[in-house]
Amino acid sequence: ITNNDLYKSLEFFKKSVEIDPTYKEAIKNLAITYKKLNKINESIDAFMLILKSNNNDHEANFNLGILCKKNNQLKKALTFFHHSHHK
Repeated sequence: ITNNDLYKSLEFFKKSVEIDPTYKEAIKNLAITYKKLNKINESIDAFMLILKSNNNDHEANFNLGILCKKNNQLKKALTFFHHSHHK
């Protein structure tokens, strides 16, 4: 996948979230696309939207742990990793 394809996907997912801000799959795909483009803060914001509706979302918590680790926010990363493995 080229960066150009990722930017096209990004626009598609942004529009999808604008149309339905509760559509979890669109938010997740938006977050993942931001992550692939190394837009860490934007990806964190998108994954946090998922946690607003479901604080126990394992995938969102795990990805937030990875992103916080990349951002050198190790305490936050550990908290998200912990939440990703516990119900």
